[in-house]
Amino acid sequence: AVVFGGAGGTPAPNPVSNATEVYDGSSWTSGATYPFSMRDAAGTGLLSSGLGICGHGGSGPEVTCNEWTGSSWTGIPSNPTPLRSNSALGIETAALNFGGGEGAGETTVAKTQEYNGSSWTNSNAMNTGRKNCGGSGTEAAGVAGGGSGNPGVPEPNQGDLAEEYNGTC
Repeated sequence: AVVFGGAGGTPAPNPVSNATEVYDGSSWTSGATYPFSMRDAAGTGLLSSGLGICGHGGSGPEVTCNEWTGSSWTGIPSNPTPLRSNSALGIETAALNFGGGEGAGETTVAKTQEYNGSSWTNSNAMNTGRKNCGGSGTEAAGVAGGGSGNPGVPEPNQGDLAEEYNGTC
């Protein structure tokens, strides 16, 4: 497992981080630092190759994306939409980025983008836009569940939301 970025500590309002931590199955160690400090980014992939997608940097939602090579981070093409609290699933050469908060106002969106290892393509939108949902599976057979931030769905029910992505919808 690889975790990166985040927020916490003092002074308020929670400074952002560029730390990377790697879990090898028995212990956590520090990894190469992420290219910029942020929080609320999406991540997906494997221990040996993965993606860091968007996030909230010092000035708001980002479009910046990076690839984890197993030991370091490398820049890849930017996502078409500045997002934070977005979600992802899949592997580095077939990934899906979805939902989140867009732009300076961090408006909840239902946007979906596919990444093929070299470029991002806009795809069909989620049925219900939301932030911070879970994602699991592959780009051809994925599931998004839970989340928050959709003004059209009563707050107690947002955690009940689930939908499937089959490569086109």
